[in-house]
Amino acid sequence: MSPRTRMPFLGELAAQAGRRRPRVLAWGQGDDAVVACLPDRLACCSAGQWAFTRWEDVDRGGWDQATGVLRWSGQDAVAHEAVLAQPRDLPEVFRDLVTASVVVQQNVAWDGGSAVISLRRNPSGDGSPVQWRVTPAADSDVTTPQAERALAQARAEWDIG
Repeated sequence: MSPRTRMPFLGELAAQAGRRRPRVLAWGQGDDAVVACLPDRLACCSAGQWAFTRWEDVDRGGWDQATGVLRWSGQDAVAHEAVLAQPRDLPEVFRDLVTASVVVQQNVAWDGGSAVISLRRNPSGDGSPVQWRVTPAADSDVTTPQAERALAQARAEWDIG
């Protein structure tokens, strides 16, 4: 990003992020939203409110070029989206940071369902602990015992975290 790129939202983002001057890796904007990729999290301002999602908490997401929509969701299964008329390089940086947060990823299946078992970390190197996650497939009926067995097997197999 050029040092001359004007980010009119930077002061407000700094106040909300609790930092003097946050490092913005990429940003995009639309009529109703501004989205910024910070080293440790995604920041989105919609209707004047900033919301933050750590990279390791993004389970699904991506850029739809045809509609100009960035979508993401996390463990809470809440879907977020932002329409960006000027995405700049945000879609690529978003993808790279989500990918960089994945240490291990494994698909598991059983009768009636499937899930992704993953070990995630924050790509910023901020020292936050790694975390194992179970993300059910959209059409899957995952029960707690199935998820616990799959998670225990992955932990034993990888012997990490």
